[in-house]
Amino acid sequence: MTNSSRWNILIADDDKNIHKIKENPFFQENILGKPINFLSAYTKEDAFKILEERHSEISVILFDIILTDGNGLDVIEYIRNNLGNEKIQIIIRSDASIDFSKREITDNYIIHDYIDDDDKTDGKLYFTIKSAISTYNDIEKLEKRNEEINKQKEVIEYQKQESDKSINAASLIQKALFPKEELLTKYFPDSFIIHEQQQNIGGDFYYFSEILGKILIVAADCTHHGIQAALTSMLGISFLKRIIEVDKVFDPANILTKLGYEILNIFKNKNSKGEVYDGMDISVCTFDLENKTLLVSGAINSIFHVRGNSIIEHEVSKYAVGHLDTYHKNFKTELISIEKDDIIYMYTDGFSNQLEANDKTFGKDNFFQMLSRKKKKSMGKQKNYFLKQLKEMKEIKGQTDDILLIGIKIPDCIDNKE
Repeated sequence: MTNSSRWNILIADDDKNIHKIKENPFFQENILGKPINFLSAYTKEDAFKILEERHSEISVILFDIILTDGNGLDVIEYIRNNLGNEKIQIIIRSDASIDFSKREITDNYIIHDYIDDDDKTDGKLYFTIKSAISTYNDIEKLEKRNEEINKQKEVIEYQKQESDKSINAASLIQKALFPKEELLTKYFPDSFIIHEQQQNIGGDFYYFSEILGKILIVAADCTHHGIQAALTSMLGISFLKRIIEVDKVFDPANILTKLGYEILNIFKNKNSKGEVYDGMDISVCTFDLENKTLLVSGAINSIFHVRGNSIIEHEVSKYAVGHLDTYHKNFKTELISIEKDDIIYMYTDGFSNQLEANDKTFGKDNFFQMLSRKKKKSMGKQKNYFLKQLKEMKEIKGQTDDILLIGIKIPDCIDNKE
């Protein structure tokens, strides 16, 4: 883009009278705040030379379509094709007796205006040139704006690249905190985990631990998505490790209550209702295979229990962990007897929130029916089916939420426990 302090107008014409327009008082005044500077070429050769050296500085060219030494249309070809300059505004002048089709020229070339000899009055030339300068100025402004947009785009792209690097690094850190699936299959060989974040990082997380003969499994969904939820999930895992592994708290309701206190102590910012902005929908299971029992508690997230042909949803608290409600409301632990081949499903709301082709969410009822239909299948086949269903929905509407589903089948060894 040029930044000239004046408008350079090239007159390429073998008629000396045309060049005298520079003496017209009209052109002594500034146009759009800048003076006019005329450049003169009397032959096509002169025009080419000036254009070659200064085309980036020239705003408008006024030329005779037939110069004495050749076809003036070559000038247009040279400007547009050879120099690649689409910005110069071209005004063609021709003798009315010359047999050139205005329609043919305007269809084939980008020009600003076409003036016959009958129209070449000083006033007509002035207003035509002024109009061409205005068009050139608009193009300059547009180019400047595009340059600014491109610079901003480069900055945004760089920032995105740096952000992606940070998110990828954070994703590795978050994944390193998740327990390995082998720990689950060590005690429950016929089990599976489906864990897919909407982004590289997210708020759905799980936790396993075996302490003093108790196997604890947690499935949680943190408020929000992405980085904010991921940070909350990492805090949640850290808190759970301390509560369960250090403090040796195994009762699910007590775990949730203590976890709620920890979250509230971390997030001091409250909204007008006195609620923190970050919390968790979570379920906790404590398995005692020796005594064939399962302790269950949950905040929003329930569990499904399959035995034979029946599938039961165990009720949980209707409020999330991490809100002030946890200070004055108690979570409840339910004691459940377990048998060989029972199945426990722990989950977040990711499947239910997934959009279908009709833009409606899959819904908890459909999620329940999906589990119910496949409960008799092997856990491996169930996992493959659920992943297939999820893939089909994602192909239509993309993934709309973090997703976590844990399937646990009570092993044969429980029958050997006394």
